[in-house]
Amino acid sequence: MMSVSLLRHQRIALSWMVEKETASPHCCGGILADDQGLGKTISTIALILMKRSPSHQPLSCMGKQDRPESLHLDDDDGCGDFSEINGLKKPRISGLMVDSGSKKREYPVMAVPSRPAAGTLIICPTSVLRQWAEELKTRVTSSANLSFLVYHGNNRTKDPHELTKYDVVLTTYAIVSMEVPKQPLVGEDDEEKRKHDSPIRHMADKKRKGSPSSSKKCMKNGNETQSALLQSSVRPLARVRWFRVILDEAQSIKNHRTQVARACWGLRAKRRWCLSGTPIQNAVDDLYSYFRFLGYQPYADYGSFCSMIKNTISRNPTNGYKMLQTVLKTIMLRRTKGTMINGEPIITLPPKIVTLKKVDFSEEERAFYINLEAESREQFKVYANEGTVKQNYVNILLMLLRLRQACDHRLLVNGFSPNSVRSSSIEMVKKLPEGKPNHLLSCLEAGLAICTICNWTRMLDLLEVPLKDSCIQYRRLDGTMSIAAREKAIKDFNMLPEVTVMIMSLKAASLGLNLVVACHVLLLDLWWNPTTEDQAIDRAHRIGQTHPVTVSRLMVRDTVEDRILALQEKKREMVASAFGEDESGNRQTRLTVEDLNYLFNV
Repeated sequence: MMSVSLLRHQRIALSWMVEKETASPHCCGGILADDQGLGKTISTIALILMKRSPSHQPLSCMGKQDRPESLHLDDDDGCGDFSEINGLKKPRISGLMVDSGSKKREYPVMAVPSRPAAGTLIICPTSVLRQWAEELKTRVTSSANLSFLVYHGNNRTKDPHELTKYDVVLTTYAIVSMEVPKQPLVGEDDEEKRKHDSPIRHMADKKRKGSPSSSKKCMKNGNETQSALLQSSVRPLARVRWFRVILDEAQSIKNHRTQVARACWGLRAKRRWCLSGTPIQNAVDDLYSYFRFLGYQPYADYGSFCSMIKNTISRNPTNGYKMLQTVLKTIMLRRTKGTMINGEPIITLPPKIVTLKKVDFSEEERAFYINLEAESREQFKVYANEGTVKQNYVNILLMLLRLRQACDHRLLVNGFSPNSVRSSSIEMVKKLPEGKPNHLLSCLEAGLAICTICNWTRMLDLLEVPLKDSCIQYRRLDGTMSIAAREKAIKDFNMLPEVTVMIMSLKAASLGLNLVVACHVLLLDLWWNPTTEDQAIDRAHRIGQTHPVTVSRLMVRDTVEDRILALQEKKREMVASAFGEDESGNRQTRLTVEDLNYLFNV
């Protein structure tokens, strides 16, 4: 049913995935964490062809298709039962539990028609949406009769039954975040957040203080408001029962506090998969969101995850990482390009040669940088002395960003000072809509190459000038471009011999592209998360590459980039320890206060 033959390691992955879906005692699915470029997409398409949904038609039972049922998005059809999340038994008939003081009462939220059964939902970043569509179109033969729908854009259907007509539905994380009700946060400071965010809980609090009659009226009004809000937010993706949900580039949900992660948890499905070549990027904490999505108990419970994994690693890294390796082996398959199968390399690729090239500032550039670094260091010391480093985390990341930009080109930071950014940032944050500050924080932590406030891409603008002056044909790819514009840029670079250069933001370069026509990679900007760089490099060094790939990483001596390189090595050790790829057992987390002290050379 496929137009290409699966390689040996891809057949192994397919066999493993089939077993996990049908015979796993833990959850119906898992994490396929093969290195970038080993063909996770092909193995996944083969799985879809081998195990399709038994039905793509709306459920009907003696004419009772529209029989109401309670909206309970935690309630899955297969294994991975979420009914005991956080140790609480949840009733199958969904409602809202409210503590009224003397006893808990359950108020029904809303009733919706029975969900129709749908096929496989694939969720991916916007930048790779069309690539998935192209893979399904070219890798599957016509005799397979596999139908798919790209669910994207303003004209996408509003009818959930329309989704059931297709074997595969392709959509983006942004669409899921808009359409699927968010599951509740979990963690040490979330109880207080839920208390402030929940209108029903607010009504319950008023009930203790007010008269019974006014309390009942408030509760009724609050219930109706909640029902209306849920009804308006529940759109087609959340109104069907998916046979399978696949998260491509699943590191997109690694921060369990983000709206996109909480929305993905809320999808109802029998089988669930996370595809990511870099499932751990910043810390072991990244794994919790995958476990929650997969319904992998007991680790889908945040308290259990912390006590059994996170805290164990903190107390005894060597034993803690060994335990984590055991946990991951039950639900994760990971192979790197250096993996051997029966004494033979998993895949034969041309060599990849990575060199680090250290360059020096001019005298004028050095003076500018030294002044900027000194100001930033003093501002960081103020935060440290006040004990407000964590409260000013966003401002500190912005200062680090300016130091990194100064290493690229001083024009990127002209007019900037740490004191000015502090006051302007605070005022700007106050004006942002609810939820936007947390989104900006996650973007900064993820190392997006585009400013999420003004849309980050002036460095690419500067690169265009010498390319044009030298009459070099090039194309540009960044997150501000439409899907059509991105596709055209990639197609031109792949197909037109005269187009010899592609300039890209690091974020756009690191997700789901196939650029094997390129054999030279230049990294102008270092990031303290090395997996982001590795992903970008592997756009070129992957299956299909026929030439040696040379990678030049440029950095400026005696700057913050020296310290970023050292942090990268610590991150690599942490990831290797978690996956059992070395024996060191060293421990490393996200940017800690100690990391920040080091980066600012305090």
